[in-house]
Amino acid sequence: MTIAEVFVPASNPTVSLLITFGTFGLDCLVRPLGAVIIGTYADRAGRKAGLTLSIGLMLIGTTLMVITPSCAYTTIVNIRQDRFERTPSIRGETLNEMGGGYMNDFYAREFWRFVLVQHAVAALGQTAIEYPPMQAPATFNLEAVKRQIDELIKDHESQ
Repeated sequence: MTIAEVFVPASNPTVSLLITFGTFGLDCLVRPLGAVIIGTYADRAGRKAGLTLSIGLMLIGTTLMVITPSCAYTTIVNIRQDRFERTPSIRGETLNEMGGGYMNDFYAREFWRFVLVQHAVAALGQTAIEYPPMQAPATFNLEAVKRQIDELIKDHESQ
């Protein structure tokens, strides 16, 4: 019911629901056709090319769902910042217009966290000054090992 109300508004809710079911029914018919087409392509071009094509098509579909405007909800809400889902996006208000400004309220309540993090990063930076690196950074090749072996061979020959 929610998908029908949000994406397929109609004066008659039954028509809206039938259009929504028709869309999902069409999906059931198109998937096997896509499997045949992409499967044939993957057989000829390789699995990597078939997977890339499949992911690209899913990306296009997901992007279209995101950018297509729905009829009921006009804003996207960051659930991580709005954990208790206090944002009334149905009324069309922005985050800063509602209830005295939700985002401004968030920063006012949670700004102390930024100050503590700033002090922790400053203390970490100070340790780099007080205790500079004592050795050369690690190399991830065999040049240092070869040099060490050559030095040992020279020392052994000189004895």
